[in-house]
Amino acid sequence: MPRIEWLAIVCVAFACRQSESATPPPPSSPPPPPMAQPSPDDAYARDVANICNVMELSGAKTMTNADARYTVATWFGGHLQTEQAHKFLVDIQPLVGEPKAKALEAEAHRVGLPSCPLADEWRR
Repeated sequence: MPRIEWLAIVCVAFACRQSESATPPPPSSPPPPPMAQPSPDDAYARDVANICNVMELSGAKTMTNADARYTVATWFGGHLQTEQAHKFLVDIQPLVGEPKAKALEAEAHRVGLPSCPLADEWRR
């Protein structure tokens, strides 16, 4: 017997047994409000925060430069949720040094982040 059918039978049996009881059931409380789905902007802001904090989040902070680059690149693949974040990284990829750091820092501020450690790292 499929699990769902078995569960339905148990629930019906339990409900029948409860209806035989002399005391009425306590009043039910209202159901909790549905969990709000994050807006696309919230998801993108989380992605920008992940980009800014990638050295710490991925463990690349203590690695050599070549190992850190590989670790960061692979970490992004599994942790960025929005296409917008992937596109942003592609757009700033050709930039180097201060222009790249400024672009990332500006995007971090635009989504409400007070700082961006990766932008600081790119300035070194």
